[in-house]
Amino acid sequence: MKKNIFIVASGTGGHVIPAKNIASLLTDSNYSVTWIGTKHGIENQIVNDKRISFKYLNSSGIRGKSIIHKIKGSINLFISIIQSFVHIKRGEPIFIIGFGGYITVPVSIAAFIMRVPVYAHESNSIPGTANKINNLISKKTFQTFPKTFSDSKKIIHSGNPIQESFSNITRPDIKYKNTKETLNILIFGGSQGARFFNQTIPDCISVFDNKFKVKHISGNTDRNLVKKIYNNHSISSDVLEFSHEICPSSFY
Repeated sequence: MKKNIFIVASGTGGHVIPAKNIASLLTDSNYSVTWIGTKHGIENQIVNDKRISFKYLNSSGIRGKSIIHKIKGSINLFISIIQSFVHIKRGEPIFIIGFGGYITVPVSIAAFIMRVPVYAHESNSIPGTANKINNLISKKTFQTFPKTFSDSKKIIHSGNPIQESFSNITRPDIKYKNTKETLNILIFGGSQGARFFNQTIPDCISVFDNKFKVKHISGNTDRNLVKKIYNNHSISSDVLEFSHEICPSSFY
């Protein structure tokens, strides 16, 4: 019987994409992977590996919400801890690894109580509330940027898990050795940063006399607006919606 590992991630691509990359490595290494998510989370669109089984929690955010949503979130936290106990009991994971976001907290708490090793990964330079909690009970916490957490023997500066295809990208010093007139730029942002990028960067690039060819991953909501801004500045651009099918080869 394969050893089972729980991957816990939901909410945004910043949580789910690194988790997906780790899940792929684990399944390729002959581990059984169970993904703990939510029924309406983005992971249901992005993670399409049939080797990965899904379990769901009734989890919702609390921080920054209205009183009603905080009450609902608190109730869901209690329910999701109970659900986590059940999933862990049945799945018997050798460890769980959470990638931030509110969904990771109940699973980490349940795993800690049941003496299942807890690991955490933080993809941002400033940790979210969930990973501040997870870090207190984790055996190891992996950080993308240095100094995200206070120095400790259990803090590992791992970087962010990326797709293997990124290792095949042509180095800039080779790619632009003979062609320097136009430079390619890839622009992307997530969560709260995306709208700022979408509204600001096209205007900034317009200052440079159209020396750039732009690929801009804007998200679904702002795509038409961003495309219009680039067109108004006569900037060569390709504005894309976010998709799990986007990979390095599509940028060149």
